[in-house]
Amino acid sequence: MANPVAVSCTVNTWVKVGTAIKTGFVWIKNYQAKYEVDYRETGSAAPTDRATSVPMPQPGYMINHPTAIDVYVYTEDNDGLVVVSKGS
Repeated sequence: MANPVAVSCTVNTWVKVGTAIKTGFVWIKNYQAKYEVDYRETGSAAPTDRATSVPMPQPGYMINHPTAIDVYVYTEDNDGLVVVSKGS
C-alpha cells in the first residue's frame, strides 16, 4: 500500500481503505458525506452491516491497534474521499 493513499468511497457501500494496519490515520477530505468506520482482523470478511461501526469524527480517525487490522469506511448522503496514512 502506498503511503499516504487517497481512497474514493462510494455512497452506501463499505470500502476497504487500509490493509494490515496497526497505527495510522484516516483523514476526511470530502465533508459532503457522513462517514462511519469499522475494522476487522486482517484477512477476515468485510462488514456487511453497520452494527459495529462508529461515526468518524472530523478531521478523521486515529488507528492504534495491537494487531494488524483492515479498515473500512461507509459513507451516507454522498460519495466520500479519505486519505489514509499508515504508520505500521
